[in-house]
Amino acid sequence: MSIHKGTGYWCKKVRRHVFYFGRVADDPKGSNALEQWLEQKEDLIAGREPRAKSDGLTIADLCNHFLAHKEQLRDNGELSPRPFRGHYDTCATIVQEFKAGRAVTDLVPDDFCKLRDKLWKSTCKRAARRRGNRQLSPFISKM
Repeated sequence: MSIHKGTGYWCKKVRRHVFYFGRVADDPKGSNALEQWLEQKEDLIAGREPRAKSDGLTIADLCNHFLAHKEQLRDNGELSPRPFRGHYDTCATIVQEFKAGRAVTDLVPDDFCKLRDKLWKSTCKRAARRRGNRQLSPFISKM
């Protein structure tokens, strides 16, 4: 964090853009500016528009609800353990890629493109295609 001399604001340069985090006059030690930076850091570094924290459904909540439903199907004998494990792995990948505390409403199509590219690079083509079909399962089941 540094002070932008022309405006008197706390600022940070990320990806060739300058982001401002409040006036120095209002926050001389920069503690509020630092707190705001830490909240927005992941989004800014990833090149996303920083979004306010919401009380809505998060990625972790969505995946937990989805897995609870699939676990119930597995326990009733309607779903075998192997597909359940695939759903579990898929949810783990989604949470890792999108971050657990991120609101579902903040997801944009580019996020899914990046997820698909990551899968495509990390596995063989056949496995990526098979897993790619499961990737949207948690999101489709809630629509």
